[in-house]
Amino acid sequence: QAIQLTREVEMYQWVESSTEHCEKDSTGGGKTCTTDYSYTERYSAAHEKASNPDVPSEKRNPETRWAYESKALAAEKLHVGALELPARLITNLIAAAPKYSVDANATQICKEDRGDGSGDCKWRAGSGVLTKQDEPSSDTIGDLRVSFREARTDSASVVAVQMGGSFKPFRRKQYECFLVEAGMSDATEMIDKAEDANVLTLYLLRVAGFVLMWVGLFLVLSPCTLLADLLPYVGRYISSGLDLGIAMLAFVVAALLSLITIAIAFLAARPLMSVILFSVAALLGVGMAYSIRAFHNSKVLDPFVKDAADGLSKVAGDYMPARQEAPGKHLRAGHPAADALRTSEGVTIDTGGV
Repeated sequence: QAIQLTREVEMYQWVESSTEHCEKDSTGGGKTCTTDYSYTERYSAAHEKASNPDVPSEKRNPETRWAYESKALAAEKLHVGALELPARLITNLIAAAPKYSVDANATQICKEDRGDGSGDCKWRAGSGVLTKQDEPSSDTIGDLRVSFREARTDSASVVAVQMGGSFKPFRRKQYECFLVEAGMSDATEMIDKAEDANVLTLYLLRVAGFVLMWVGLFLVLSPCTLLADLLPYVGRYISSGLDLGIAMLAFVVAALLSLITIAIAFLAARPLMSVILFSVAALLGVGMAYSIRAFHNSKVLDPFVKDAADGLSKVAGDYMPARQEAPGKHLRAGHPAADALRTSEGVTIDTGGV
């Protein structure tokens, strides 16, 4: 028997898609972004609206109200034997029941569409759908398509506690069991499936928490790259390296904090697992601290920092007097300041000017 009937209405529309491209500015740490828009024709159940303020008029969708809207009609009362299913189990049963297409007939909808019964009906039935087309040979913007699907099952299996003429959840401590499936199923199998689903949800939430913490730490630390963006000529390259370094640092810190959070949650229920996670977090923290200290003592960045500082100081010393001598003019190749730029290690200039 059908327990839900769904009507899906789609209109043939222009569907907008956009792609954004961003490039870092040479100085200042800002970004310059451009957005490219493209449009395709297809059936869509949503009212597609263009976000592009300059969308061409020929690619705008009709603003008229649809003759029909998508709708779902569900059974208000269902019984398993003599017992009535509560609303929560009805919703879960509809979601679990198999869905089937329903053959559509254009006779009734043509009567409603024509009203007085005169004129030609533009609705056509075929392949399980009803289609209203201005041009029967091809789809045009504004055409409607209606399809029907039903959720159907002849039996259901319930794991719950009987209460009077209905069911209520079985509760034990912090656990709750209130399950329903379409068809005949074994209670043990249903409980095992529910436990597997809970475990999967648990791990997905942990991964999501780790990712959110990683992104949050990266966003908090990312303003540090703005200082590098302020450096002329080489700032954008240094900024890219800093972005990678900050992402790696945020990843390690997020992993450390996630392990500590999960270990605290396990203290009461699984103390042994909590101790193991605390130990792993401690090892990770010690390893991170040792790596940072070893990297600092290696002084790998000292030559680069010294050369960059010397080069920038020399450029500032030569460039400012030259700007005072010829205000409003660009430095050209051959000028003392340009020669200073060229001789600065790790810095290149365009011979067209600085």
